[in-house]
Amino acid sequence: MTKYEKQAVLLKNRQRISNMIVANLGANINYIEILKKVNLQKLWQHGYVKKDQHLFFYTSILNADDENIGAFVLVSLRGEA
Repeated sequence: MTKYEKQAVLLKNRQRISNMIVANLGANINYIEILKKVNLQKLWQHGYVKKDQHLFFYTSILNADDENIGAFVLVSLRGEA
């Protein structure tokens, strides 16, 4: 169990990608399934990764103590503005 998982009781039954909880209720299930197939280490290291027709961007979410408490992942379809 992660450090903040006990505090995140409302997130208990949410979908997971690896050891991360999907916090956004409006997250598109199709993107989640594609993201599960992405090399997450590459995403964390480079800040972005391409998979099929999708481009995933990543940035860390930090708390007031500069500790990483999560990630923000944005997805874009190729050809979208």
